[in-house]
Amino acid sequence: ASKRLGDRNEVARWTVRIPTTESAPTRAIVDRLAARARAWGDSNDVEVLLAGSVPSMLAMQDVLVGTLVRSILLTALVSAAFFIFVTRDRRELFAAFVANFAPLSVVAIGARAAGVPLDGATVMVAACTLGLAVDNTLHLLLAARRSDRSLAAGAHPGARARLRAFDSVGTAALVSSSALGLGFGALALSGFAPTARFGALAALGCAAAFASDMIVLPAVWVRRDHGRSDGPQGR
Repeated sequence: ASKRLGDRNEVARWTVRIPTTESAPTRAIVDRLAARARAWGDSNDVEVLLAGSVPSMLAMQDVLVGTLVRSILLTALVSAAFFIFVTRDRRELFAAFVANFAPLSVVAIGARAAGVPLDGATVMVAACTLGLAVDNTLHLLLAARRSDRSLAAGAHPGARARLRAFDSVGTAALVSSSALGLGFGALALSGFAPTARFGALAALGCAAAFASDMIVLPAVWVRRDHGRSDGPQGR
């Protein structure tokens, strides 16, 4: 806080120390301090300015949370462009969207059940989860597309051919998802609550993204090819 003194634009400065805590209690402290500072300034006919790293951090957090929905929508549009390129019909395109956005619902439900607030740390979990899910989905769809090209050459006809593509790509997706999940999960052991919450939710998102890709996409392909002969190797 500062106060201008006299006609020479002199400024008096007061520094207030507040305890390090979670975002909600910190915001309450800053709001009470701002209210008292404004009241004191009005009663003494001086201009009081509230500044510092803590109010700036809270303002940045408001911006991050406020732009979350817009960021996810923009990511969805960019992802849709890639999915349209690698998918072959609307049903498979729909499955790709479900496989990528279902993990976000799992993270949101998990955060709500655990009482985790949406703050500057946890707001980044959605981006991490969606990024991993999109990466896995694109690899799996491209592997299936290569398998269908083999189908045109007469090798391994039917849905089994595309499911075999998971043998190579699925293992890599499992290893990368496990490594990321364990890495984020280690952050859950932190004594700093925002970091611990971010790590736990990010690990949950990694597991949900992998499970969604491994379940939704194969289910769509098998159902689409249901009733079609897979040849001697598919029976």
